[in-house]
Amino acid sequence: MALPRAPDRLSEEMAAAIGHAVSGFGFLEEALKRAIFSLTRKELGAEVSDEALQHWLRRMEEIADDTLGTLIDSFAAAMRQAGIDGRQELAEDLRAIRISRNLLCHASWRPGRKPGHWLPTFINTKGERYPGEMDSAAILAIHADTLRAARRAPGRVDHARNRHRRRMGGIRRQGRGRRLTRCMMLLPALTAGDPRQEAFMSSPLRPDSLRLGIAGLGTVGIGVVKIVQKHADLLARRTGRPVAITAISARDKRKNRDADLSSYRWEDDPMAVATADDVDVFVELVGGDAGIAKDSIEAALRSGKDVVTANKALLAVHGQALAELAEGLGRTLRFEAAVAGGIPVIKAMTESLAGNEIRRVMGVMNGTCNYILTRMESAGLPYESVFEEARQLGYLEADPTLDVGGIDAGHKLSILSSIAFGTQVNFDAVEIEGIERVSIDDIRRAADMGYKIKLLGVAQMTPRGLEQRMSPCLVPADSPLGQLVGGTNMVVVEGDSVGQLVLRGAGAGEGPTASAVLSDIVEIARGVRLPVFGQPATALKAAQPARTAVPAAYYIRLELQDKPGALAKVATVLGDAGISIDRMRQYGQHSPDSVPVLVVTHKTTPEAIDFAIEALPRTGVLAGEPVELRIEEV
Repeated sequence: MALPRAPDRLSEEMAAAIGHAVSGFGFLEEALKRAIFSLTRKELGAEVSDEALQHWLRRMEEIADDTLGTLIDSFAAAMRQAGIDGRQELAEDLRAIRISRNLLCHASWRPGRKPGHWLPTFINTKGERYPGEMDSAAILAIHADTLRAARRAPGRVDHARNRHRRRMGGIRRQGRGRRLTRCMMLLPALTAGDPRQEAFMSSPLRPDSLRLGIAGLGTVGIGVVKIVQKHADLLARRTGRPVAITAISARDKRKNRDADLSSYRWEDDPMAVATADDVDVFVELVGGDAGIAKDSIEAALRSGKDVVTANKALLAVHGQALAELAEGLGRTLRFEAAVAGGIPVIKAMTESLAGNEIRRVMGVMNGTCNYILTRMESAGLPYESVFEEARQLGYLEADPTLDVGGIDAGHKLSILSSIAFGTQVNFDAVEIEGIERVSIDDIRRAADMGYKIKLLGVAQMTPRGLEQRMSPCLVPADSPLGQLVGGTNMVVVEGDSVGQLVLRGAGAGEGPTASAVLSDIVEIARGVRLPVFGQPATALKAAQPARTAVPAAYYIRLELQDKPGALAKVATVLGDAGISIDRMRQYGQHSPDSVPVLVVTHKTTPEAIDFAIEALPRTGVLAGEPVELRIEEV
């Protein structure tokens, strides 16, 4: 195919780049879009209305359809000249296309200052931004120039479009406007179903492949590799383009990882993957709230790459800064796998519930803690025994306090709070208490009253500010949270329109977490771009932290000395704090000198409970530390 005569505004270098992309493979739509973005990068900057943007996208699809017949003829001729077995020539052509594609700048649209308006941001392969100014009329003028140039293409046949529509299996509706059914392309030198055709269509050499670079090959990283290898054809069909791994990195190259990694380039340094020219999406699975994880993500964004991560600790501590960096550069940062493993709670809150005002978010977000608590109940074992069992099974982090201390779950809660309430992530404002003080006696006595003990995270916006707490609570045994067993996670979201939604599933593990990582990769491959936390990072507010003030009933466990007047003194302290007793029960003696006593209060404030817990030791009747647990209504 001869290169269409280019408008004067096209530089010689850009015209050559378009020529390579057009003559080499059948995705004229993308090449023309990128070319026009690049040409206007120094002029664009004014907000474009939603209507103008949709019109522009429809016109670009029409250009692609209008020149499709000539494009297929050109590609077929090239294949006939090389012969179907001329793999070397074809590979060289495809490498040339990839080089030419790197000349094209990447563009994205972000929400403008006015509702229904969009602002373009342009980034070249070095990560440099090119904002500018242009109105919708100027955009449409460029469309007209490009359309006229495309229609002047030599060898244009009047009915080529219809003839090649039959060959391609038709043009189908998908999203806005018409799109080529790319996965149905039948190369003239091949027959339908030919394995050589399928191999070519899913080849990572294709110029439109989404190329992944993975840093971190632990449980989740290897899970991602396995899914990409196992479902390559499925991913290509669902995204319209191949998804291929080009580079990987981990600490130990010699480790046996139960996966074939021989076809991927190995890099000892994750930074080399983050900045590689043959990587479009950097997948960070190293972990940690600073260091190489943070540095490599920043480097990838500045290199013009999108980023997918499962790093909850990093997002909880540096999420706001990373969101501002990504959105400022026009790149995407996604993290479905960072919260609740395989449960698609991030997507649900940023997209499906976008029309709701979120009232409350709560849930069980650490599978290890839930395993320990349910195992204690089912086996009748003390905390220390089950903790050691969990360690032996590999359920605990290298630093166990991240799990049992509530820190891991607190990271997740702070991320969900930001999305739910449009606030900046503030992990330091989360009230955190672990499960270390929960005893087998607490679990048994809670069961006697119809409750289960869970490490529960709760976030809600109040007139006093944003409440965020992660602590062991009693929940009704017959509630969805109360029935949760083992390592399963559950997130409950309450919206003003939708009511209460319960999302339940595997919160960790190779398959579930890798599945969440792939969901982000697929969204990027489809061209979906959203603000990191559901709203532009610059619009997120710094919420006023507020300590929990909502009244609730409380469970209080006391070990009292076995002497007259002990219960009376406890009742006096609770009365002085303004706490009304719902029920009080004395159990059999643990030792000759002490008696366990359980108190359940009517609804009271956290301040009143704090006052009472601080005053009780001064009565002189306690034989051990008191334990108080909130009873949460769910």
